Amino acid sequence: MAEALVYLAVERIANLLIDEAGFEHGVKEKIVRLQDELKRMQCFLKDADQRQERDERVRNWVDEIREVAYEVEDVIDTFILQASTGRGKGLCGFLKRLTSTFAKGPHLHQIGTRIKSIKAKIGDISTGMQTYGIKFVGDETGPNSANEMQQRLRRSDPYDEEEHVISLEGCRRDLMAQLMTEEDQLRVVALVGMGGLGKTTLAKNVFNHMEIRRHFDCHSWAFLSQQFSPRDVLFGILMEVTTEQDRLTLASMKEEELFKTLKNVLKGKRYLVVLDDIWDEKAWDVLKCTFPKGKKGSKVLLTTRIKEVALYADPWCSLVEPPFLTIEQSWELLIRKAFPKDIMDKRSYPPKCERLGKKMVRKCGGLPLAVVVLGGLLANKSMKEWEVVQRDINTQFIKLQQHYQYAGVNWILALSYGDLPCHLKPCFLYLSQFPEDSEIQKKALIRMWIAEGFVLPALEGADVTLEDVAEKYLEDLVSRCMIQVSHRDHTGISIKTIRIHDLMRDMCLSKAKEDNFLKIVKHREDTTTNSSSNILHIGTTKTRRIAVHPCIHPNDVNKRSYAPLVKCDPHLRTLLYFVEKYRYGMTRQQEVFVFKNFRLLRVLNLQDVHLYGGCIAREICNLIHLRYLGLRNTKLRRQSKCISSMSTSLPASIGNLRSLYTLDLRYNYWLRLPVTLSKLESLRHLLVDRDDVGHFRLDTLRNLETLTWIEAKNIIRKDAVSKLTNLRSLGIYFETR
Repeated sequence: MAEALVYLAVERIANLLIDEAGFEHGVKEKIVRLQDELKRMQCFLKDADQRQERDERVRNWVDEIREVAYEVEDVIDTFILQASTGRGKGLCGFLKRLTSTFAKGPHLHQIGTRIKSIKAKIGDISTGMQTYGIKFVGDETGPNSANEMQQRLRRSDPYDEEEHVISLEGCRRDLMAQLMTEEDQLRVVALVGMGGLGKTTLAKNVFNHMEIRRHFDCHSWAFLSQQFSPRDVLFGILMEVTTEQDRLTLASMKEEELFKTLKNVLKGKRYLVVLDDIWDEKAWDVLKCTFPKGKKGSKVLLTTRIKEVALYADPWCSLVEPPFLTIEQSWELLIRKAFPKDIMDKRSYPPKCERLGKKMVRKCGGLPLAVVVLGGLLANKSMKEWEVVQRDINTQFIKLQQHYQYAGVNWILALSYGDLPCHLKPCFLYLSQFPEDSEIQKKALIRMWIAEGFVLPALEGADVTLEDVAEKYLEDLVSRCMIQVSHRDHTGISIKTIRIHDLMRDMCLSKAKEDNFLKIVKHREDTTTNSSSNILHIGTTKTRRIAVHPCIHPNDVNKRSYAPLVKCDPHLRTLLYFVEKYRYGMTRQQEVFVFKNFRLLRVLNLQDVHLYGGCIAREICNLIHLRYLGLRNTKLRRQSKCISSMSTSLPASIGNLRSLYTLDLRYNYWLRLPVTLSKLESLRHLLVDRDDVGHFRLDTLRNLETLTWIEAKNIIRKDAVSKLTNLRSLGIYFETR
């Protein structure tokens, strides 16, 4: 993740250099040098991110770099905040711009000083790297390396029949039918799914099935994983498909000779080769030339977490995805692991076990690996110990992993996270904000990603928007089986909503906490005194993002309380409240507190929070970095100042939010929007309801991509419809008189 943060910091500096062309030469030079230092540091970070799990020195080094990346971001955003003071139009704005060179002087000096301090820290980090012997080249190989240890522990043996297996008969029949289909050319079949879903177990079951054995002339199994030796893979395959006499000469062969030998051996046979746990296209590129056409019906079976890898190997590849286990299947697997065979066969365990066990397997979400690990935790345990495990399964999984580093569910799932390219890591960690079992709306999610700066523009000249790029990011996460599609749109192609498996979310939360990326704050009501703490103290750490999740007592389902104020570092970038409709209210004083204390906010989502007074405080103008403002269903409304006039629900000062990309005002009825909304020239998505009344100019909002709903006469005024050339989604309503 540190790699991703440095990557984003470099991009942020590049944007600053473009936007602030009037930098003094000395300051600009310092900024460019800082950018160069960060780029050099980036080269080490991909390996460091993977190694920090098993090396305390590397973990501390990565933590220091992460804090530097955060500090760079803070310096830039604070400078922009200070330099923006006084920008405006009219005579006042002219006079302020006239004196801007003098006004900017202290800010330029300050940014120069802070950059010098950051460069000194980077120098200390580099020195520390040498002092403590941290190396990243050539020290992760050999029989005792951590990579080799992982390989050994995860290596699959096709002839090692697993004792505790639930037969997925339908899925197995489908896979066997795909493998036994006779086609003239070599075809690839792939088992795909998230880590721990049982792909390897199913592949073993089919590999050893008598019908498969009879159908193919020869069979071989190769385990790849993320780090593999092509020579070892080739040697292993040849050991299974050659005669005993030929095997004697294999050990002395070079890699190139093994390639040629394997190709010649397979050429005249109908063969089945299983490549278990393949992670990237490069691995296929290395091995594919050894797989000739062979006799009619030859097949290569892949197991992978990444659908794109399978489709890269064969665009017409047959994808088979094992289903998650049902509650009954999970319970059956649990008792096979937790009880001796005689007890399981006779069902002579205490009846309470079944009640507790079925509660626990629900937490496993149908993931076979999690059920097996849970069964191991419960084996030979008393009923009281079962109750302890049931109270907090996630804690028990964490304890197990602390004792056996490479055996935990979290570690298996984290391999997928470690394999993500740096631009996808913050996008994935961002999912940790959503409550368990949430249906996550695609459009809102990618708009938040864009607001955070996670989505980088496409190459110059490409007719692709940031939203298109973000959607590709989302599809990549789906392809890697890290999230699941809940619903697609009316076309059946585009994603509408997604979900994240509970255990994948637990891993995501764990990584977000490690990287100080996002913090979940659970706000609990005091049911004994019927009171609520109105302030949540986060501590002194530089928490970048906070999501507030209320913990509602069953007796208080109809009770409304005030939204808690969050007291934390002022460098907060994201503040989100996840509440049921109108469970929280927010006073004007609370609004002002947020707008004055968190001036670097980029994302503010108050959806379903009842805003007392029905309008937004004018102090929102402080949030000049704000890019996403979610005010959906907050009871905004027109306010009566006198009998004959109506005020706007948003203050005129909202026109100061020149960076705003998304403004969501849906489910607030009878609004009146201020004319200053026309100043938001960066606005890409304006979401209002058809009852909203707007008299502001639309023709200036030329970046708009989404506009719903708007009265027909407003989009005709000033010929706005011909000027909004970026519109992709437009909702119009007509008013009859």
